[in-house]
Amino acid sequence: MGFKTKAGNFIDKVFGKDIVVEVDGVAYSNFLSVSVTRSLETIANEFTVTGTVEKLEDFQISLGDDVVILFHEVSILDGYVESISSEYSNNGHTVTISGRDRTADIVDGTVYKPLVINGAMTLKVLLTKLLSENGISNINVIDLVRPDIFEKTDQIEVEKGTGLFEVVDKYCAKRQVLATTNGQGDLVITRGGVEAEEYSDKILHIANQFQSGQNNVLQASKTQASSNRYNKYIVQCQEDILSQLFKGSSLGNEILPVNEGVIFDQDIRKSRILVIVDESLGNAELAKKRAEWEASIRKSRSFGYTCSVQGFLVDKTKVWSPNSLVHVTDERLDVDEKLLIRDVSFSYNVDNGSITQLTLVKEDSYIPKPLSPDFGELTVNNLLEDIKRVQVGGNE
Repeated sequence: MGFKTKAGNFIDKVFGKDIVVEVDGVAYSNFLSVSVTRSLETIANEFTVTGTVEKLEDFQISLGDDVVILFHEVSILDGYVESISSEYSNNGHTVTISGRDRTADIVDGTVYKPLVINGAMTLKVLLTKLLSENGISNINVIDLVRPDIFEKTDQIEVEKGTGLFEVVDKYCAKRQVLATTNGQGDLVITRGGVEAEEYSDKILHIANQFQSGQNNVLQASKTQASSNRYNKYIVQCQEDILSQLFKGSSLGNEILPVNEGVIFDQDIRKSRILVIVDESLGNAELAKKRAEWEASIRKSRSFGYTCSVQGFLVDKTKVWSPNSLVHVTDERLDVDEKLLIRDVSFSYNVDNGSITQLTLVKEDSYIPKPLSPDFGELTVNNLLEDIKRVQVGGNE
């Protein structure tokens, strides 16, 4: 039984339909190797495909051709051919093509039409307008989380020459969301873990030799780091209070301005403080959300569990996907909890078959929330005490 591809072709004669690469509407299979990487934190995923040819003149694929990659009849990448290389030896003649999602044009592009917005606007409308006015009309913006709208007071201005990705990343960060892509080449606004699909299959490695037959982990590793985490995150919207203090301004015991957000991570020593000054951010509520976002993102990147499993499928019919939940029990690495899939790397070659490498983070890594239930009022004297602790290298 065959299936229809995005271009409308009905594939019923391609050997090994579990891996199909469609280039400008023509379906190919039987490759020496295929690799695709997908990530929740990446706006443009990458692919590489290697196959054999008799003569290069018979090779019908060109730079810029449309590419759709399907695993088990599921589209996992929609983009372009960006590189072609070929080589031959006594063992044969091979050709390798590689490229990225359609969203690569956002990564590489720059603003040539300045954008000024004075009224209220959703993030989806903002990004759609940004892309369409700068020549990108074939990428849909899909909003899965509906973050707070930008008000008139946000004063959105995008200057000519600014990188498109820089603009997308900046305004997504202001609303504590991620910009990523899906298997159809769309720009997706989401939050990790929000309405994520949970797989029934488990990632399993049991040390008991009598139960080891249930294991599906080929190899695994775990990392933990705190070098990019802080005890206190201070986000200020307009005034740079720290610079005033170092200049000798006398503010006594006054409460810091309301256009500020503070959040604590009690797992980190008190001597570590991060101050972010964002003059265009807005009010105190948004500043606090930005502080929560910084703490959450940095916490997520401090823990990582990576493993490899055989094949591309989970739950028998679904292709492994970023922003999905799966329970991990790995007795050798002391992991037993539900984790969120951040990165997925698919690889196939004629010697080892299909292998999927997964990188997982904590389930709530991308969900902004206070890490301390009550941080009270932050006074200038309290801030000075924290600065003093940093200067003397204290870690109380």
